[in-house]
Parts: sequence; C-alpha cells; structure tokens
Amino acid sequence: MKRAHILIYTSSATKIPLVGGGTHDVGIFLGELVEPIEPLIRAGHLVEFVSPDGKGCVIDPASYRITNWGLSRSRMEHARNFFETTLQELGVGNPVKLSDILADKTRLNSYDVVFIPGGHAPMTDVLHKDWLE
Repeated sequence: MKRAHILIYTSSATKIPLVGGGTHDVGIFLGELVEPIEPLIRAGHLVEFVSPDGKGCVIDPASYRITNWGLSRSRMEHARNFFETTLQELGVGNPVKLSDILADKTRLNSYDVVFIPGGHAPMTDVLHKDWLE
C-alpha cells in the first residue's frame, strides 16, 4: 500500500466577528479533526500540520458538548485523548508556517492530500488574512 502524505491545515484563529459587533470565541472542532484523521494515521499514512502563522490550533469549546458526540462521553474522551497524545506527538501543537511550505515547491508537491478540519476557525483564516480587520 502506498502511504499518502497528508497536509492538515489547522487554523489558529480563536475569534470570529459577529454581525452585531463584538466577537465570538472559536477554534477547530475536535471531532472534525480527530475522527477523519485517526483511521488514516492508524493505517500508516503520513501527516504534517500547517497553520497560517505556525501557531498550534485551539479546540473550540463547543466541541465538548456531549450532543456533538451522539451523547457518547466515551467517544468524546477518546477523541480528546487522541488529540492530546498522538496528534501532539505528530506535531499538531507545532505546525509548519504556511508560507514556508508555499515557498518550497518540492515540499509543496510532496503532498497527496490537503485536509481542512471544520469549525468556525478555518472560516476565519482560510479565506482572510485577518477576518477581524
């Protein structure tokens, strides 16, 4: 089996603007990061993390609502543990800066897949340099 090289874009945004003014705290949704990626890692595919500024991602506090886990506390705790152990060991807390990858064509061309986990945070810095400005 060919091992895929997967680039995982982890937004480091922590706030989004509200229409009526002010901001709302956000991050990446834990389940939308862990659940798609865990089986790929366990199958032996290679992952590398990237963010716009080289900062690690923040998990959206709403990720820990049990209703987002089909009311399964064990499923939520498994995801939290996988994030805090395996993904930390693989570099989620210390991603590569996006501009460094974009500046290196050989490195850029080495990826088979780009994955952007959901949550409100990626809406902030995938399309905008700083949505709050």
